[in-house]
Amino acid sequence: MNIQIQKSQRLKPSRGFSLLELLITVAVLGIMVSIALTSFTQGQRDVVLETVHRRNAQALGTIAECAQLAGVDPVQGTDVTATIRKIVEGVTPPDGAMKGRIFRLNGLTEDDVNGAAFYLKISHGKLEYEADKPIATH
Repeated sequence: MNIQIQKSQRLKPSRGFSLLELLITVAVLGIMVSIALTSFTQGQRDVVLETVHRRNAQALGTIAECAQLAGVDPVQGTDVTATIRKIVEGVTPPDGAMKGRIFRLNGLTEDDVNGAAFYLKISHGKLEYEADKPIATH
């Protein structure tokens, strides 16, 4: 008896990714990159916002001091926020060399006022910037 067994045809091994595998990989990578970029840009936004608040606080302190030297006092008791709002409105010396000049800082939003107020204090009737204050966690 002569029995011949035929070898079954073997499938050739795959030499790369299928189109479906490639699409799934690209989709997963895209999702991961979008999540990473979102968290990175949020962190950058927070740093920029704190820098803006600090810079506004410095400008407000400088304007308040200049106004006081010119003969008008924008400081509202011990209320930092009210003092900031007074500077945003503007103050004008009634007489002297700076008569008619307006001391103000335009364009501050309510968030800007609150952010700058964190870095300011009123001490001895002067609005002062607190340079050594740690970054706020708003």
